[in-house]
Amino acid sequence: MARQKVKFADTEFEVSSLNYWLIIFVAFILACAVTAALSFYTLKAGESGVVVRLGRFHKVVESGLHWRLPWGIDHIYRLKNTFPYEMEFGFTTVQSDSGATFRQPVPEESRLITGDLYLADVYWTITYRINQPIAYCFNSQEPRQMLHTIAESALRKAAGNHSLQELFQTNRQAVVAEATKYIEDDLQWLEIGIVLQDVALKEVIPVSNLPTQALPTSNLNPQASTVTVDTAQTKVSW
Repeated sequence: MARQKVKFADTEFEVSSLNYWLIIFVAFILACAVTAALSFYTLKAGESGVVVRLGRFHKVVESGLHWRLPWGIDHIYRLKNTFPYEMEFGFTTVQSDSGATFRQPVPEESRLITGDLYLADVYWTITYRINQPIAYCFNSQEPRQMLHTIAESALRKAAGNHSLQELFQTNRQAVVAEATKYIEDDLQWLEIGIVLQDVALKEVIPVSNLPTQALPTSNLNPQASTVTVDTAQTKVSW
């Protein structure tokens, strides 16, 4: 029986013709199995998939079992379009090694100036959802970062339109409503596939008894004294 030479890495083998075709057949079956395994994928309930074929948008698919072109031809971006995402401002939630969670302040985000030029540390969150998968994937390289910038600017602008007393006690809902309107207007204009669901002020802490124009530079820091205000009804259960 004729023999064939088969080279594997740096080693060369001689096998019979029957074994030679058997090796080719097994390799073909394995290649088909791997291709089939790479060709099917599943999206969970509440997920959408944006299919990009050879670097260009192809289609959007919903939850369930789907087929794609394997070997990197099709790429799937999975998005939880019904999941409520939360973004934190002025603080970040950290998990310790023991599993307990605590909130760590971020002074560069929390510190802002009110309309009557007082400083305050504001801790707040927004809740949002992805409502347009195509726009979310293609209209911005960093949609979450863009939303963060929009939201932070909106609250600073809203706080700048109100006094410290309004922000701290008497009219905080008006501040929230104003910030919400600014964020929604910007999201509608930018079309990054995100819809705002909620804005929540968690806590407002006045930083000084004096407006910023009367403060020495040394007082403009996170350790500055706080305003003497009755906080019994203004602290949010956080």
